[in-house]
Amino acid sequence: MSNIINKALAPVGLEIHRTTQQSTYVGMLERLKRRGTKITTVIDVGASDGRWSVQFASRQAGHRHHLIEARQAWEKDLRPLCAKRQWSYQIKACGSAPGRLWFNSTDPLGGHLHPTQLTPKYSPIEVTSIDSEVERLQLPGPYLIKLDTHGVEVPILEGALKTLQDTTILIIECYNFSTPLPCLSFWAMCSWMESRGYRPVDMFDELYRDDGALWQMDIVFERMDSPVFERATWLPPSR
Repeated sequence: MSNIINKALAPVGLEIHRTTQQSTYVGMLERLKRRGTKITTVIDVGASDGRWSVQFASRQAGHRHHLIEARQAWEKDLRPLCAKRQWSYQIKACGSAPGRLWFNSTDPLGGHLHPTQLTPKYSPIEVTSIDSEVERLQLPGPYLIKLDTHGVEVPILEGALKTLQDTTILIIECYNFSTPLPCLSFWAMCSWMESRGYRPVDMFDELYRDDGALWQMDIVFERMDSPVFERATWLPPSR
């Protein structure tokens, strides 16, 4: 269908973009690059071994990266990676303020942060905040914040209120099914972000359950005063 539409639009110099990689991380990075949104520092929360930032830098070079990861086990990967690329990292959980919380790290692909020890699987962990990391390292804005944090997005963002004043892009893993607070469903997260001055501009990496139901996706939020929202039509203005 997109080929038919583009053929009809060709005489007036217009084209729509619909590719097989449309809903992938790489596709999102290409669209972000095409929009030219200003970013100086990338703050990667839930960095694991740093592969997300490495792939980001392969499409958007020249940014400062600061990686925050709760699992001590990933430091063996982050230390040489950040030394090689002149990035910085912090091995702590990320929350609303520096301190100590409880972390369940038994799931190798996830983890859960909580104010109390819900079960014996939860261990105490040191916590930092985005605002304290930005101040400690004097990280320059404007910022892109990425959260892969398994339900504690709101406390992390509450610890980034100063940084959000100069943040142009947030990339947040969001969920379609209700889970215990502080995790928000994706529609509640969109509402929460709108109240802070951000709107969804992109999404990618949709994940479906075995029964075909949408489980999660990554949503890209951009400031509501961004030029991208000045046009409320699908097609660009006539040339």
